[in-house]
Amino acid sequence: MKNLLIIFTRVPIEGHTKTRLEDFLSKKDIVLFHKNLIKRLVNELKSDKWDLEVHVTPIDKVDVLKELLANEVYKAQAEGNLFERMELAISKALETHEKVALIGSDIYDISKKDIEAAFAALDTNDIVFNPSSDGGYSLVASKINLANKLNIDFKNKSMILEETIKNFNTSLIKSLRTIDDIDTKEDLLYNYFGKNVYFLSRGYGVYAAIISFILMILQSILAPIPALLITLANAAVFGWWKGALLSFSSSMAGAALCFYIARTLGRDAVEKIVTKTGLAKVDEFFERYGKNSILICRLLPFVSFDIVSYAAGLTPIKFWDFFIATGLGQLPATIVYSYLGNLAGSTKTIFISIVSVVALSALVYMIGKIYNDKKKANKSN
Repeated sequence: MKNLLIIFTRVPIEGHTKTRLEDFLSKKDIVLFHKNLIKRLVNELKSDKWDLEVHVTPIDKVDVLKELLANEVYKAQAEGNLFERMELAISKALETHEKVALIGSDIYDISKKDIEAAFAALDTNDIVFNPSSDGGYSLVASKINLANKLNIDFKNKSMILEETIKNFNTSLIKSLRTIDDIDTKEDLLYNYFGKNVYFLSRGYGVYAAIISFILMILQSILAPIPALLITLANAAVFGWWKGALLSFSSSMAGAALCFYIARTLGRDAVEKIVTKTGLAKVDEFFERYGKNSILICRLLPFVSFDIVSYAAGLTPIKFWDFFIATGLGQLPATIVYSYLGNLAGSTKTIFISIVSVVALSALVYMIGKIYNDKKKANKSN
């Protein structure tokens, strides 16, 4: 019998798919993104070595998917929660197939090699998982019935895979490489942006630094979000100090370009690039802290680097004052993030370290605010 790959998906309908991305993308853009993701995934994973089925919900809207992929085998997902539906799908498929692998439709970093590895691992194991960084799993493959094995009463949502494995009474279980899905804004940025920097850099050899430099500048102009992802990728590819130098120089170039765009084109143009709300908040910060605003903002990782650059260009501040303050404020964060990016394979360490940096920055900000408020109060007395 042939093996089977099942892709579980919701039909991409506005307001009913990838709702956790709605604070980052419009509902229309989310639907377009999910359609492209499904189409890419199906086309990437087709193979003569296994059958492929797309299991959808709700089945009455399946025509939306048929417009994208007309020749696929579509089936309705069963009733019940996600884990019950997965159990039923795998158990039913094993009636006609020797081995079955099941994944969601929101995985970006997966290839035929991963599916081949899962089926190959089942030669000597009963169940195979690809873990995800959040404690769950992105792929499950089996050659045995999984009734009441996946759908359990989880005590800790961050330990789904660990609790699932404990629920099996077999030791023939194998975990393969970690593959993450895309549920949140951070997942999307990392998988679509951060990883592509890494892969592009590895693939283009001597041109890697130029590619990364250009991407950092484009990120500055077109996507006013923290450049942490590129910084981590640079460090992973080039080593921490070379990555830090590349990230620092390219981010400074991006900051200068944003500054001059704002100074040349004015507020109306800037408001079309960044949000009015974000720009207004930075304006208020500038009014409160005056010439020290740039340095303070650069020391706070949760303040958008690029909005600050645009906002500064709308003020009377001299370019070199802006540039020097940006460099002084940006350098410590660049060094720290580059060092973290060079830590191979330690996601937990990186996460804890970044949280610590953010917490420390918030503490510095609060202490500075209290000091300035007291200073003003003393002057008024």
